[in-house]
Parts: sequence; C-alpha cells; structure tokens
Amino acid sequence: MEKLENCEVCAKMTAKYTCPKCEVRTCSLTCVNIHKKELDCDGIRDKTKFVPLNKFTDLDLLSDYRLLEEVGRSVDQLHRDESDIQSLQCYERLKNEEIQEEDKEYN
Repeated sequence: MEKLENCEVCAKMTAKYTCPKCEVRTCSLTCVNIHKKELDCDGIRDKTKFVPLNKFTDLDLLSDYRLLEEVGRSVDQLHRDESDIQSLQCYERLKNEEIQEEDKEYN
C-alpha cells in the first residue's frame, strides 16, 4: 500500500495522483497543471527509463514487450515504405524510357 503524502505542489491536501514522467505527487487537476507548467513536464512516461531488477514488475515486463513490438512494427513499416519507393522509382524510370522511345519515333 502506498504511503499517504501531501501534494507536492500545494502541500495542503493528500496527494491522489503521481506524474508518470517525474513522479511528482499531486492532489488535483489544478496542481497537475501547475506542476507541468513550473517543471516544464509533459507528463508522458519515459518508456526507456531504467528500472532496477528489484523493482521490476510484470507491468514493466509488459511495457518493455509492447515497446519492442512497437519498434518492430515501425521497422516493418519502414521496409514496406522503402519497397514502395523503389517500386515507384522503377515505374518512373520505365515511364521515362517509354516517353523517350515515343519521342524518338516521332522525330
């Protein structure tokens, strides 16, 4: 069970929320917004942040797995895009050759 702490922004109420990025504890949306503005925090968790083995949980394993899947999908998409570009370039070369041959026939 988490220990009860006061909000790190207003220090008046018990914190209910933890920022996924910097782990600042806050009590309300108002305090969350103040924290983001003052610390220039976007609130987005760093998926590559080191987690010590003694704190590594099943959720961390799942997060790592999902990150690897996402990277794999990005690599596959890059290869497909590269293949599409090569196909388009080949098509354009053939089209240009046909145009040049037609020009020769007319001249």
